[in-house]
Amino acid sequence: MEEVFQSTGDQLEYRHDNGEISQVFIDLTAYGLRKFRIACLLPEAKEHTIKESLPNYGEVKFIKEELWTSAY
Repeated sequence: MEEVFQSTGDQLEYRHDNGEISQVFIDLTAYGLRKFRIACLLPEAKEHTIKESLPNYGEVKFIKEELWTSAY
């Protein structure tokens, strides 16, 4: 992905079926992001405690709380 980004100067042309040409801009916004799910935490677990526990795995951008069914 980095090679494409560098070799194109972050811009490409896309030719539509009707012959029209559009400029397409390339961005590495989400490049390298990972999504993790952590289950079975106590309800008392605070967001800052979770963030402080994960620095070895990279920067925590955000935490989203989810409710899972009891079947899980």
